Amino acid sequence: MLQMIMIYFNNVPVLLFEKFDWEVMSLSKNFTLKKARRNWKMINEENLNKMYNGLIENKELTTKELNSYGFNGKDLTDLINDGVLERVRRGYYSFLSIDNLFYYGKQLIASKEYDKATTCFLKCFELNPNHKGACFQLFLRSIQNRNYKNAFEYYEHFYYSENKYYNNDSNFYLYLLSMITKLPKKHKEYAKYLKYEDIRIDFDDKRFEDPYSQNKVRISAFNQRFNLASKQLDELIKQKGRISVQDIIVKTLLSQAIEMQINLKSNIINLAIQKKYDEIISCLEEVQKNHHLSTADECILFLVKEISKFKETGIIPEKEIVSTNKLFEAINGKNFELALSLSREYIEKNNIDSNDNAIFILLTDITELFKTKTNKLNEQPIIESVKKEVIPTIEKVVQKTNPVPIDSNITFATIIGYLMQNDFDNSFKSLRGYLNNINKIEYEFLIIDLIKVSLIEQDLAFSKPMIALTYIARENFTFDISKYIQNFYETLAQNKLAEARIYLDIIANANKLGQACILTDGLEQVLNNTEKMLNYKRNNEVLDKIDASIKIVEQEPTMQMPIKEQIFATPVEPLILDTSIYTDEEEVNIEEEHTIEAIAIHATPKKEVLEPIKTDYDDSEFINSKLDELYEKGIVLLRPMDASRRKGIHNIVKDIPSVVSFSIGSDSNRQVVLRFKPYIYEIF
Repeated sequence: MLQMIMIYFNNVPVLLFEKFDWEVMSLSKNFTLKKARRNWKMINEENLNKMYNGLIENKELTTKELNSYGFNGKDLTDLINDGVLERVRRGYYSFLSIDNLFYYGKQLIASKEYDKATTCFLKCFELNPNHKGACFQLFLRSIQNRNYKNAFEYYEHFYYSENKYYNNDSNFYLYLLSMITKLPKKHKEYAKYLKYEDIRIDFDDKRFEDPYSQNKVRISAFNQRFNLASKQLDELIKQKGRISVQDIIVKTLLSQAIEMQINLKSNIINLAIQKKYDEIISCLEEVQKNHHLSTADECILFLVKEISKFKETGIIPEKEIVSTNKLFEAINGKNFELALSLSREYIEKNNIDSNDNAIFILLTDITELFKTKTNKLNEQPIIESVKKEVIPTIEKVVQKTNPVPIDSNITFATIIGYLMQNDFDNSFKSLRGYLNNINKIEYEFLIIDLIKVSLIEQDLAFSKPMIALTYIARENFTFDISKYIQNFYETLAQNKLAEARIYLDIIANANKLGQACILTDGLEQVLNNTEKMLNYKRNNEVLDKIDASIKIVEQEPTMQMPIKEQIFATPVEPLILDTSIYTDEEEVNIEEEHTIEAIAIHATPKKEVLEPIKTDYDDSEFINSKLDELYEKGIVLLRPMDASRRKGIHNIVKDIPSVVSFSIGSDSNRQVVLRFKPYIYEIF
């Protein structure tokens, strides 16, 4: 229901407002409350409605027609003076007060005369094509009728507003439309590069009582989880007990996006069953022209291209990932046998028919093709004359497909655990193993330098290296040397010379990541001169230990044994890691909260810690207040708190699709870390 406030004088509607809506329109500048009292005494609502109905039916406004509606000469003079009518020529008038006609249309909606209301809004648009309220209502009706051509015609008149809150609404509608239909050229490129920040509801937007829940809907939709977004919106409408025009538009677009998604999925499955791989490529590339593919569709496109490539060349691709428990990682790492196993596990766990899952079908196809190729190679008789040519080829395949095993359980949490123990030897061995595992060893220098910065800044969450490593693992990290040059000068200006030298090291090694700085020598000279001027001498035991540990790691043979064995091959007592955190996209059990630190196997007696005094907190509101800061910074470290409150916060965060949480520290100093997670994987 729309919230409307109407003021009456002598049973005549004079002013009407809709609370916090796109369609709040100012009255004519000449139409004041004082004049309304004086001039509309003899004009009643019935006469006005007759005039509005005459306009809707395209009847001419003649003196005779207006007299038939009940207006006398004095009424007509008053309507002219108040800017409602204008005399065109003797006996003929034009209608000026489009706002009044628009609100009459909304009254027709309230009385469920929907077709008549649409005609009324069309008349408003005819009289003034820039009337935003009318355009907004006609946009809604166009998308309901799937008349997208008309929808974009009306969209043109309200997609940009001086109000940033309205602009984010328009961006959200445009994003959803890009999932449903081809966008006009004017909006196509803009829609492709929309970010979550462009569509989210600001927490200062007073139109919404619960912007946090509204944003849950938008986050789900932005990750193409339209079914989930629709359910979240239904629940929100149920809680509010009313539905706004904005809710109706979003609900309509979500239902159409779900329908398109189902049709695309069904089409891909049918093509996969028929092994029409080229048609799948054409279909998804056509979709890709209009909007980004979902993660699942990207994997499908990747699989069919790998199948086509194999059919052309007959070459089995080299595995880039040896072990992982994530389906999409295994596919992107070309470990198709592992991916098939993970896919089978997923569909069995969720009771899905294997014939309804395109990824499973394609993984089955590609593994069968590779098996057939391998079997043919093994069955070929080795003829003496060609033996020398065949054997080296087989040996080469064996070398490529059976790399030295790597411990796939190493995560960034493992690295942080050792860091918090000041165990830099094992920390950097773990880091090297992790980067080798994801085939990103060239980023080792960057992560080590960012760890150094975090230690100097006493950042216990290691936010800079954590964010960088997360994006590197997801293949969407962009190394920007200019950012580190800026950091260099900022820290130098603040006489933070240890940090400045770390940023200089990043700049000097940037060529490893495809960027180089011709100013490196000059920057080094500037830093050296500053150090001399301040008689600076580094005296940092932590950084000295780090440098020593790095030298040890660099001197050791690379990957002589599995990483886990390398780590624990030193005389130091073996360590284990027991973490209770949310890592990447998966939630790790937090029923019993353990420390992120590496804990010695032997049981060290714990110091008795006094239970803090329990206080009643509204943690939902507390987390809600942190979201703006989180979206801006990417990571937020909360103050130490007791175990029950930490567990409650973890449970709240579970329901926020774009946020993950974990705990660091020990005993009474244990803290919760909130991390922004912009992408949510979805498996069909």
